[in-house]
Amino acid sequence: MMRAWPILGVALLGAGCITHDVVSLQPLAAEEQAIALPEIVGTWATEEESPTVLRFEPLEDKAYRMFLFEDGKEREGSFAMAFTSIGDALYWDLAALPLEDEDEFREAHFLPIHSFARVTLDEDRLEVAFLDSDRVKEALEDGRLDVAQSESSGRRVLTGSTDDLRRFVEQCGSEGAFGEAEIFIRQAKSERVLP
Repeated sequence: MMRAWPILGVALLGAGCITHDVVSLQPLAAEEQAIALPEIVGTWATEEESPTVLRFEPLEDKAYRMFLFEDGKEREGSFAMAFTSIGDALYWDLAALPLEDEDEFREAHFLPIHSFARVTLDEDRLEVAFLDSDRVKEALEDGRLDVAQSESSGRRVLTGSTDDLRRFVEQCGSEGAFGEAEIFIRQAKSERVLP
């Protein structure tokens, strides 16, 4: 299973500026709950003038490495990605991989952080919907959602176990706590969307 590494900044996807305002200290999938998704390998892009581009490569066993490109430039570092099914839905668990020149002392002062998204993969179309921070906060406050959590620097930090998170994410789907999906289209090898 992939080793979790800290997300050092807030990743943005697409023109909708979907942020990872809801993060977790634990992964969404234990090793036995992760599923292989070989059809994700390749390059995917939004259909905007200046597209957001995701490139997936195999990492290990059932894990994948994701590279993120915005405005024609690769964001620093890459991300480890695992996929899991909960109920009838497919989700990704995203965590930053360490930078190649990451100082051990500096690395020791970051906690592993995970972010989740509900994904739909239909041949050459990938839809990615992140948890909506405002909807999650509202549902937690009025008791429609329940999971151990805290708030830090304006971000909702989920602190529950992997099993608790899986129940929580399933509840989020029922409560409409996911934002609007970003749509990515598989790019043919001949298409030039990366620098």
